Amino acid sequence: MPDNDGLPLPPPPQPPPPSIARAQDIAPGSVNNSISSALQSANGSLGPFTAAVNASAAQSGGPQFPQFTPDPGGGILRPTQSLFEQSVGSDESLLGAFKAVGGSIASAARPVAGITDEVQVAEIQAMQQQFLANHGKTLENLAGDQNSAQAAMRNLSKFMKDPSNFGVGTSPLRGLMAQKSQVGDDVAAQIADALDQTTDPDQRAQLQAMQNDMQNWMQDRDSRVASEQNEVNALTDRFNNLQSVTQQQIGSMDGAGRIVGPRNEYTNGQLTGSTYADLGALNFMQSMQNFLVGSRGQVSRALGGS
Repeated sequence: MPDNDGLPLPPPPQPPPPSIARAQDIAPGSVNNSISSALQSANGSLGPFTAAVNASAAQSGGPQFPQFTPDPGGGILRPTQSLFEQSVGSDESLLGAFKAVGGSIASAARPVAGITDEVQVAEIQAMQQQFLANHGKTLENLAGDQNSAQAAMRNLSKFMKDPSNFGVGTSPLRGLMAQKSQVGDDVAAQIADALDQTTDPDQRAQLQAMQNDMQNWMQDRDSRVASEQNEVNALTDRFNNLQSVTQQQIGSMDGAGRIVGPRNEYTNGQLTGSTYADLGALNFMQSMQNFLVGSRGQVSRALGGS
């Protein structure tokens, strides 16, 4: 008689199902490390301004708005007028000339001063025109660079004003974390319901084992989510800080892009004067640089979590 007594053989045991690969958790400190690395790389590309930006990021407060104070005397490259020209003013008629001569005659010292003034002014005007002829291209390049920089500031202000340029925000991330914290809750509820409704001892034992496994899994889930939540909070804080800073800088960046600074003056298309050689122009360029460095440092500080 065959060993199986003519009965069909039982099915062979099935191999265990493949284990589901566990996704890698967000490592503690990964947000801070990633942002610090990105800032270090970005600031390192600033060349000679790297140290200034890093120093600004370590300070508190916002950048100082640039200011331009023209030379009250008109500047060394502004058209210079003699006493005679000042007296005539806009009256180029013969009457205007008589008014100027009459003013000189009214004082004994005035004619001599007037003649001396005419000679000196003529020499100054000649030197001014020679300087403009020799360095006019440089002055025009300065004006072009300034205009380009201020146009870039206005464009940056428009960029910061549009929320879509900052991605989708942190709402989807918060929603994802909420889903992760609830994964398995419905399965655990189904096991609990089945256990309450089952009276068969063997089935209850199986369900109880499943419930124990599920509770262990959920405890591990909660621990993993809590650890990742710290990183999500850190990222959310950085994003909120960045939004706050950009809102502060929208107006100041646009204003800096529209401020009237040093400029060249033209008559009939010819360069006849400039304020770029004034001390006020140098101070303005320095204050503009400090403003941009301070703005960048403020962004670095926000992303750094300060």
